[in-house]
Amino acid sequence: MRIETISLSWFRAAADNAVIDTGSKSVVVYGSNGSGKSTFADAIEYLVTDGRIEHLAHEYSGTRQEKGVRNTHSPPGVPAVINVRFDSGDFIEIEIAPNGTHSTQCKPEPLSESVQAWKVDQLLLRQDEVANFINANKGQKYSVLLPLLGLVHLEQAADNLRQLRQRVAAISDLSRKEIELQTLRKKVTQVFGAAQEENIVQDLNELAEIYVADVPTEFLLLIQALSSALDARIETSEPDTKRHLLLSQIHDEELLEKLAALTSAAADAELRVDALIDRRIAVLEPTSAFLDQLTISEEEVDCPACGRRIKTAELLAHVQAELQASRDAQSSRSRLHGERRRFASALKQALARCGEDEMTRWLHLPSQAECKAALDKLSKISLVRPDEGWPPEARNIFDACVPIVG
Repeated sequence: MRIETISLSWFRAAADNAVIDTGSKSVVVYGSNGSGKSTFADAIEYLVTDGRIEHLAHEYSGTRQEKGVRNTHSPPGVPAVINVRFDSGDFIEIEIAPNGTHSTQCKPEPLSESVQAWKVDQLLLRQDEVANFINANKGQKYSVLLPLLGLVHLEQAADNLRQLRQRVAAISDLSRKEIELQTLRKKVTQVFGAAQEENIVQDLNELAEIYVADVPTEFLLLIQALSSALDARIETSEPDTKRHLLLSQIHDEELLEKLAALTSAAADAELRVDALIDRRIAVLEPTSAFLDQLTISEEEVDCPACGRRIKTAELLAHVQAELQASRDAQSSRSRLHGERRRFASALKQALARCGEDEMTRWLHLPSQAECKAALDKLSKISLVRPDEGWPPEARNIFDACVPIVG
């Protein structure tokens, strides 16, 4: 059922017999301000809402909006009339009395109830709404179009789902668990490489057949059973096995390699620092007295560092070489600090493992007296602030004791 004509009489800006023939199609009404465009939209809203126009809902329009809906030039006693005819031949007509009361005639009679079941926002798009739609962003345009298409319930459902998702994420601490999952995936990659999930499960099942009496079929239960079986096996293993594991871990710290790297970095840093000091004395000391009197030009001058005739640009080369030497010394110092930190961390880990019960009992054996003495000396050295270096006696202990422990 489509609207064919809208006829108005003394309603809003309409005088006697103002008609729009829609041709049973959607209609755009345009014109200058005050020409009565909104009158036809107000008539449809009045019809659908049983006498209530939203933008006229204020105290100046009267209790029944009679001061807003009736033309102020209406002849006395003449009602305002809204008549809408449909392409099916049906019609609905409303007469609005001067006091704002209205009566309805329609064909067929149930048509009034059907019309009042319509949605205003699916029938009308006013000028300000069009302007807002043009200026709106993509998401806002989507929200405006949905009511016009009768799909606003889908937008409400989508909004409810978004809020539900946010609530579930907050209750379940989803962000933290996603970070944990990424960490676990990295660990899996480190252990299993690029192996596919089915290959990992197969490897775990083969391992479970060795250590688990009744292998579960569910993956999580398989992991739990295998972890418990391996923990139990470690707990019941012989002391020598535990000591072997601890010694292997100490060996993995690569104390000897880290000490060698530290020694190399220290020697390199000392060499470069000594060379840098010599060069600074040889170049900068005589230059400091010369620079105050130097006038930059193309003429040759006596170099205060070497005594030969050079141009100003050659003196600049001396300064650039000194700058490069300074950077090399700085790089060597950074390397030295890094190697100190790595060595200190590895030594701390080794000393911590040597403090475990199995290792303590083993180190008290007469055959391990030399190793125990070396560990005692190493444990007395303060390893804090490795960037500041250690005294020479600490370096002597490192050189003497680390080969025994490592």
